Amino acid sequence: MKTSTKLAAILVGLFSTLASADEATTLRMGGDFTHYKNKSAIYSVGFEDFDRDNFGTKLEVGAYTDSDPGHVGAPFGSVLLGKRFGSYEGLNATGFMGCAIIGSTDQVLGSLFEFTEEAIVGYKNVGLGYKHVSNAGLASPNHGRDYVSLTVAFHL
Repeated sequence: MKTSTKLAAILVGLFSTLASADEATTLRMGGDFTHYKNKSAIYSVGFEDFDRDNFGTKLEVGAYTDSDPGHVGAPFGSVLLGKRFGSYEGLNATGFMGCAIIGSTDQVLGSLFEFTEEAIVGYKNVGLGYKHVSNAGLASPNHGRDYVSLTVAFHL
């Protein structure tokens, strides 16, 4: 079986599991609008699941691109814990912290294991987000990547 077929099967299974979890499960997709030296972008899809107290988890897969010499784009996967304030019926804000595995190191990120933080402020299901990825000085280099993105959350 091809790797892409296996990945698609895993994502469908994950989506099915999360979609049946509770009323606060969402699918969030985002794209980057700011670029590190105008040569980098990030795209991802994440599954968020919050309990009645608005504490939750996010599983995310995506990729970032980087065309600067010595830099590379790579796929990534992350697991994050978070807190949401407000609801998707009005103003809302969400913060996440977690860890990520990236597909390749380069002159910006020197480790396959990274930490990630994310903050999203939105109205209803559209938000403006900030994401930071770095290895917290565990490996060199550790310049980190910062992105501002537009996100859309689909309530499941």
